[in-house]
Amino acid sequence: MKKLFATILCAVLLILPSDVFAQDWSLSVNVADLADLATVNADVGIAVDRHWTLNGGVKYNPWTFHRNESNRQIAEQYQNRKLNISAGARWWPWNVYSGWWAGSRVQYQAYNRGGLRKRSAEEGDAFGLAFSGGYSIMLNKHINLDFGLGIWGGYTLYTRYSCPKCGEILDKGGKWFVLPNEVIVSFSFIF
Repeated sequence: MKKLFATILCAVLLILPSDVFAQDWSLSVNVADLADLATVNADVGIAVDRHWTLNGGVKYNPWTFHRNESNRQIAEQYQNRKLNISAGARWWPWNVYSGWWAGSRVQYQAYNRGGLRKRSAEEGDAFGLAFSGGYSIMLNKHINLDFGLGIWGGYTLYTRYSCPKCGEILDKGGKWFVLPNEVIVSFSFIF
């Protein structure tokens, strides 16, 4: 599934003309994702029309944290590990990279989270469709500050455990979901 999204994104970006606008490309980093247990992220966009951009993004978090660092054998773990790959489009009513925007994208996520709010943990693969909206403030010719919110829905194949490291399975299966997807507070470099 990951390879399919990456192939589609690369094909779309290679087919598009590179001289659509003077400022075609954007590279964004979401500070809110960095605050989510140091999730590394990047989003690349390309203008294809005065009102449309195509976007592709990745989020990666490989970290597991321990509450009792002095003895890792009895330490409680907490994590929000994930690999998220997405590809989609944004519509800009005024001009690309300025003002309000609305977007949608297809998204795949391999995840392993647990120990944060409750002792149980869950891992699995989720895929679906996400919708988001927001506002982009032009700080100067090449730097924007973006704000937004997103929601996504789809299907997940999961395994739920009684704790992040014990391996005792509580539940296993597949389910449909609708969840908040992201809080966007990102800096974009436009070039």
